[in-house]
Amino acid sequence: MAFGSAVHGINGLAYISGTEVFGAHAFSLAETTQSAEYIKFGDSFLSRAPGWSDWSGTLTVVHDQDAKLVQDCVNSRATQTVILYPKRSDLTTYYTGSAVFSEFGHTVDRDSIEGITVSFAGHSTLTPTGFTT
Repeated sequence: MAFGSAVHGINGLAYISGTEVFGAHAFSLAETTQSAEYIKFGDSFLSRAPGWSDWSGTLTVVHDQDAKLVQDCVNSRATQTVILYPKRSDLTTYYTGSAVFSEFGHTVDRDSIEGITVSFAGHSTLTPTGFTT
């Protein structure tokens, strides 16, 4: 398997409801599909049918005044539009979807930068744009 040019995570970009999240320095996304199990008469192996899909993620930002945006997302209890770019120099490749922010964590460590991590869960479809398969 050949790889294209590797992308280092230093140039990502995140938007929440049209506002750039300054100080964002990490995000993660996970998409899962549930399956329904069944067995037919005479079969000796279990079969599975694809079911519902779901997605969720986290966003980590440096704690400063601009970072209050992510805390406000959790407190608002409203759906927010999320756009995540793996590479700031390529605005044609990104993930987008509506999400509900559900968890807020504040980390203070003497050996690293003070940070805030928020968790979010998809409210509808996660749309990857510009990625080749």
